[in-house]
Amino acid sequence: MYLITAEDIREFKTLSINIPDERINPFILEAQIMDLRKVTGKDLYNKLIEQISPVNYPELKEQYKGFLCYRAYYRILSNNQATV
Repeated sequence: MYLITAEDIREFKTLSINIPDERINPFILEAQIMDLRKVTGKDLYNKLIEQISPVNYPELKEQYKGFLCYRAYYRILSNNQATV
């Protein structure tokens, strides 16, 4: 499950609309798994993904959206072969 989208990242940083979401989504997952899970801890992260997702509690997305957008953007810049 993706907690943010490419459109969410575009709210914070310039990201070309020519980059398909399929190329961005792996970096979103990396940011979730490697960065957010490190900050929240494994148990809370799993609960967030399974029970307290933005689907169930959309207001919760605002609490971690900025963090995930910047972390995913960093990963895109570091690993993508295209200009964003």
